[in-house]
Amino acid sequence: MKFHYLKISMYSIVEVSHKIGNQICNILSMNLYISDKPVLALFMAPSVTPWRFKIPGVTGKAHNPGFRMIKYDQTTGRHLDLVQYYMDLPESNRLQTPVWKIGYTATSDMSIADITPDSMDAFIKRMADPDGEDFRKFYRWRFTTVDHPSVGTCDRSCHAVMHCNFIHSSKMKYDQCVNRLTSTGAPSSITLWNIYPMLAPIFLSLIL
Repeated sequence: MKFHYLKISMYSIVEVSHKIGNQICNILSMNLYISDKPVLALFMAPSVTPWRFKIPGVTGKAHNPGFRMIKYDQTTGRHLDLVQYYMDLPESNRLQTPVWKIGYTATSDMSIADITPDSMDAFIKRMADPDGEDFRKFYRWRFTTVDHPSVGTCDRSCHAVMHCNFIHSSKMKYDQCVNRLTSTGAPSSITLWNIYPMLAPIFLSLIL
């Protein structure tokens, strides 16, 4: 863990972002912080397949296939914007041909200047409100703009899992954050589906 943070500290000046692909759902960004300063944005892209994982007693939530395109400065590498596309499965099945649509454009739909760590940090802070419009939009984007009963809603416990994952790559700090936000005794919706995709970076940091 300490070695992982040391690597980030050493290379955050030249490393623009981390990107992970082929996730079951669309995890927009997780920021890595050093001394409370956002230094690196991690983007986890959705899969182009609509596969829903199945384990005994648990089936993954529905989602549309998706891919994203990132606009960046070819001289500096600075990330300028992100456009998320998704395939509308019901319409594609009805027309018997793929129908791709834009799910969101980061700068316009998040009201941010670019997708650098500072800008993503600003959006993450706005999502701290579980009842706010920014978080509601993100929760819909998370499942690649799908309309399906399995997606349901995200209560405060569900929100705590996501919010704490945005700001903590340390498993210990993540647990403390979730415990703090869920200590009110509200009903919990923390399930394997909620935590698996988002905890992947934390588990990776434990072994790097």
